[in-house]
Amino acid sequence: MSNSARQQSIWYKLHIDLPLLLGLLAVMTLSMVVLYSASGQDMDSIVRQLVRGGLAFALMIGLAQLPPSLYARQCTTRFRSPSQPGTRSFANIRKT
Repeated sequence: MSNSARQQSIWYKLHIDLPLLLGLLAVMTLSMVVLYSASGQDMDSIVRQLVRGGLAFALMIGLAQLPPSLYARQCTTRFRSPSQPGTRSFANIRKT
C-alpha cells in the first residue's frame, strides 16, 4: 500500500465532502432551534424531525457510495436529448 493511500482520511474513503456535511449539520442544528421555539418547546416534534434528518443523512451517505457511472447511465436512459427520435423538447411545443 502506498504512503498516500494510507494517509487518506475516512471522509475521502466514504466519498463525503466534509465542509458540505458540516454546513448541512449547522443548518440542521439552527433549524432545530427554530422548530423548538416555534412549536412551543414540544420535544416530540424535535425528535420526529431529528429521526427524519438522520434517515436523510444515512440515505445521502449510502448513495454517495455508488459509482458516478451508475448515475450517468440512469440519467441517459431516463432523460433523452431532444435530438433523439420519439422525444419532445420545449422548443417544439407550439403555443395555442
